[in-house]
Amino acid sequence: MPRTLYTYILKDLIRLLVLSSTVLVLVISFAAAIEPLTKGQLGPWLLIKYVLYGIPTTLTVVLPFSCAYAATIVFTRMATDNEIMACSASGLSYRSILIPVAVVGLLLCGSLYYLSNWVVPWFYHRLELMLHRDLPSLIVEHVKTGRPLAIGDGNVMYADSADELVPSTGPVDTGVAPYRLIMVRGVAIGKFDRQHILRDITTTSEADIYLYRHEGHTWAQLHLQNVMTLNQLTGNYATIKKPQIRPFAVPSPFKDDPRFLSWPNLVRLATEPRHYEPVQRKSHQLARHMAQHRLLGFMTTHLDRSIGNGTVILQADEHEQYILSTPSVELLKTGLYLSGNNDQPVRVERRSHGLLALVYESPSADLSIKVSPEQPEPMIKLEMAAVTVTDRSSQNRKTQKKAQVIRNIRWPQPILQPLLAQSPREMRAQARMYFRDSVTVQQADKILYDSIDKLRRKIKGHIHERAALSGTNIFVLLLGSLLSIYLRGSTPLTIYFWTFVLTAISVFVTRSGENVASDANSSVVLGLSIIHLGNLVLCAVVIGIYWKLSRN
Repeated sequence: MPRTLYTYILKDLIRLLVLSSTVLVLVISFAAAIEPLTKGQLGPWLLIKYVLYGIPTTLTVVLPFSCAYAATIVFTRMATDNEIMACSASGLSYRSILIPVAVVGLLLCGSLYYLSNWVVPWFYHRLELMLHRDLPSLIVEHVKTGRPLAIGDGNVMYADSADELVPSTGPVDTGVAPYRLIMVRGVAIGKFDRQHILRDITTTSEADIYLYRHEGHTWAQLHLQNVMTLNQLTGNYATIKKPQIRPFAVPSPFKDDPRFLSWPNLVRLATEPRHYEPVQRKSHQLARHMAQHRLLGFMTTHLDRSIGNGTVILQADEHEQYILSTPSVELLKTGLYLSGNNDQPVRVERRSHGLLALVYESPSADLSIKVSPEQPEPMIKLEMAAVTVTDRSSQNRKTQKKAQVIRNIRWPQPILQPLLAQSPREMRAQARMYFRDSVTVQQADKILYDSIDKLRRKIKGHIHERAALSGTNIFVLLLGSLLSIYLRGSTPLTIYFWTFVLTAISVFVTRSGENVASDANSSVVLGLSIIHLGNLVLCAVVIGIYWKLSRN
């Protein structure tokens, strides 16, 4: 009899589980596609692909509620038709009746855990590739509807029209062949600062956007010519024949968020956090502060006559050098103050192709160092006042200038690039060992540590969340079955309502626990405990209902 009964229960349970899951998955997948569909961003074929790729990703969300529905319907009907009472009268315990439910629950737990850690991330990856493959058409549609495009860091572009083309060649400064070219016309680009204040407006009649695939990312490069730039602060206009705009990575929510990564990638990310974009950005920030502090140390050591010879050689380009000498130097927070005396001023010799071209002499000078993400090495700026300029190419003709600014000179040896090649662990070890006296380096080190710690918290939270949500299914199946037996006089809607409410609370608590685990101000143990608290509540309710039923 148990075999016949188990087959009977399993057949109805699996049938309803498949039907309810299919309906819920399709409804949610189409609901997610409504917004891009109404905005004209998805065509018919793209909509079908979008829904198909989204089915496995929504399955992990809807499966607990499908389990609640299937268990409630099956056992409400069995309880109403007195089939449960007949099984009890024949000597079968409630535990024996619920064995097929527990087996289905265990299979769902294992299957869902495998899906969430391996299969679903693969579908996220395929969905990402599909979106990036269709990125050109999405950009063109974006422009046609009059909406702005975010390009790079703090830049927003408006355009009147756009066309998608197949590029023959890319810009000369890129080494990767582009797969698409988007030609935009009537272009206006606004540059905003971190306070979201508009700083510059750049306009041009035509621009090209080249799209590349490199190292798993989609990159875009904007190619402009003959642009007009308006500085909002000064009101000054400038014409630039060919502005240099660095390529920028197109943001990828699936690649940059741990929740979309597979188990092997999560483990790899935990051991090598440098591959996580926020950590990489913070480590580069630390490297820039370390490079600035190290360069200040080098400059001070060479210019301080009690330690060095009071002279440094700086590089402008391959053929141009600046030789700086000063009688005294004072270390400031972000630079140096150079001062001369009656016998010797601050002196800068400019040499081109090894020949002395100009000599700048001043009673004092301010030397500042700027480390920018756009530059491969720290850039030095020298500001001199009351300058005497000697032109060696014009019979030592001397001229007096109120001020002279020398920009974009650098240390002859690389400083920043060796630091960027290090892992965050190695970089932090150097920061703690050699840069203890630098407040900015220690602050950047703390920011990097917090970023790595948050990443590892997120990874732990996602791993436990996937395990907890997978385990929810067995408790929901048992809960729906036991509630249907316990409330056999109630309507199926009432029973499903209580099962649904308890399931929703459990899922909500589990997902909120991941946020607590990721929060640096809370305990990881507390967050992981909250993640599993929802299942513990369901387990307690199941045990309580079973205990009440077993007493009757």
